[in-house]
Amino acid sequence: MENQMHSFTVQNFFEGLVAELVVQNKQKLQYEDPELNNALRSLIARLFEHAREQYNQGDRSIAHELLEILDTISPNPNTGAFDGLWSELRDLQPRVAFTLNPQHPALQFKQSQSSAEETIRTIPQPWRKIVSESAQYLVAL
Repeated sequence: MENQMHSFTVQNFFEGLVAELVVQNKQKLQYEDPELNNALRSLIARLFEHAREQYNQGDRSIAHELLEILDTISPNPNTGAFDGLWSELRDLQPRVAFTLNPQHPALQFKQSQSSAEETIRTIPQPWRKIVSESAQYLVAL
């Protein structure tokens, strides 16, 4: 069955992801961290599985939105760098994330716990589950 809800954008995904990380007490992500890069590759594989599952269940709109997210967060085919992901996270500045200076090796989250919880509450299903599961790939780092 086609999903009739409003479109869930790449920005919505990243706002929800940061909120989930904040709620899980994850305060920052390190740039160029090999463990983070491995976790991101695992996350990308899982999101691709979600897209395939949604497509097979007949919800092509969610599958399409997942493919847009995957297009953004997948590594650059020429360099292997996660340029799109970092660009999307930096676009959240100054609201919920910031880098102290261009030489600082991490993106820090500044969203309050209550604001993060409210952001999560506003995410519609099945996106809330997808965003929450996505954050779990990054929390333990």
